Amino acid sequence: MAPVTWIRGSGLVAAVLLAGQSLAQSCQGAPPTRFDIRMSEGYSSQLIMNGLSKPRGIATDSQGNLLVVESGGAGVRHVKLTESGGSVCVQSSKQLIDDKETANTSMCPGGHGVFQYEYDAIAGTASNRKLVVTDLRNPGTSGHYARSLWVSHANPDLLLVHRGSLGNIDVDASKAETGRSVIRYFNISEIAQKAQPHATGGGLLAMGVRNTVAFGENIAKGEFWSVDNSIDNMQRFGAQVHNDNPAEELNFHGKIEPGNKLLGGNFGYPTCVTARRLDTL
Repeated sequence: MAPVTWIRGSGLVAAVLLAGQSLAQSCQGAPPTRFDIRMSEGYSSQLIMNGLSKPRGIATDSQGNLLVVESGGAGVRHVKLTESGGSVCVQSSKQLIDDKETANTSMCPGGHGVFQYEYDAIAGTASNRKLVVTDLRNPGTSGHYARSLWVSHANPDLLLVHRGSLGNIDVDASKAETGRSVIRYFNISEIAQKAQPHATGGGLLAMGVRNTVAFGENIAKGEFWSVDNSIDNMQRFGAQVHNDNPAEELNFHGKIEPGNKLLGGNFGYPTCVTARRLDTL
């Protein structure tokens, strides 16, 4: 299992421009795209890199550099961009965090904890690693190892951390105390002083969320959303229905404040899932 790596001050990039590690000599020699990407009027896309190890998260820093989290022990990559002839080009690429245990998601991977780094955007360096959330490892070797993180834009002292299920259908995940298939929130100022365990630390935002792969935020209102990946190989009365069911979920959690009835709510897993096509059931 790999540790979760988190770099403070990073915002998510709105459009994916990457696929890799082999740099083109110039923008004119950039690698060709494999797919015909159609953009809305007024937008364009360009492949600027390829060869990355299963990139899972992209963030920008205050200098416009990209920070890319890769799976497979490749760590976190620092990509410096420049412009040439109206095109965006890669000026340089280096490993920012060369951690063979680092693996995944939204400036975060999966494993036994969440780590905080001090990041210098001008120098392009990360230092002083600190463990701030503990006990994220699922027992055994199965289940979801990625850990999705989100630092609130409306409240930069707020960190969301998701931990997935132990397997496709994790019966014990119905118990909040297992700490699996739940989203919890933490005050960064508190965990920076003393690390807290994921299952019991902070507060419970949601349970019954099998494999949260992304977060969103209504910044003006401070409200949170999450995207949940549902179960695989679903059967009904012995017949496979997994081609059309269940649906992935876009879940609304609202704002983390007293009086929010959705706070700590159960979104169903593993007891129930959302149907996508009723006519196939």
